[in-house]
Amino acid sequence: TNLNASGYLQNILDGGEMNILVSFRNSFINQDDVTALLPSLEIPTYKEYGVLRFDSLAYEGQPLNFTSNMLLQTDKGKVSGLVKMDLTGQDIVYDYQIRTTNLNLKPVAGINTNLNLNGSLKGTGFSPESLETSIQLNADASTIEGIFFSDFNITAEGSNGIMNTDVVFTSLETQGRLNTEFNFTDSTAAKYNFDILLTGFNINDFAKQSGINSELNISLKGDGENFDMDNLNLFAVLEI
Repeated sequence: TNLNASGYLQNILDGGEMNILVSFRNSFINQDDVTALLPSLEIPTYKEYGVLRFDSLAYEGQPLNFTSNMLLQTDKGKVSGLVKMDLTGQDIVYDYQIRTTNLNLKPVAGINTNLNLNGSLKGTGFSPESLETSIQLNADASTIEGIFFSDFNITAEGSNGIMNTDVVFTSLETQGRLNTEFNFTDSTAAKYNFDILLTGFNINDFAKQSGINSELNISLKGDGENFDMDNLNLFAVLEI
């Protein structure tokens, strides 16, 4: 492990008003050192990623209002990210951005990927009833469990207790679209509707062991209330 850092602390006796600036450059962490030197913290390690190489890692701001960024290289891909958070108000204000290059999530998620992701999450609050948020994810030219996606986009907008999501993807011969709306304005009964469309769906593209080639056009639409099976009220129509 080799850490090269510079920075400063100001107003260290003022608690939440303390100013922090820390910047790491050209540093790397051998995960065996984390286990050996900090055993009591039980920090998880993922040896498959090898030595973690930080081209940059920085934190600037106060404990409750800060900006942090990193550029990390591993044996199984690259990750860069930017985090801005303001926890001083009643609702958390956040701005997250992430980019990955050829990232394999097998060590942490149990699925093999070659993920080229560009994503952002911006908003205020996390409660479904009050959040104001915008989510953008693009994972074009990515592979998940051997399935190649030439086009994969997720867009979500949340405001005043209503969350709208749009998912579009293209994988080999299959094109897909998923639109949903979740309404949390009534805390006693969440309402939702969905519209799923698959065009040219080839079973063999997603389940190669099946040996079944197909070209299906599938439509599933529905709406409902509640997620609890005892109170579920759902109407759906499937067309093939």
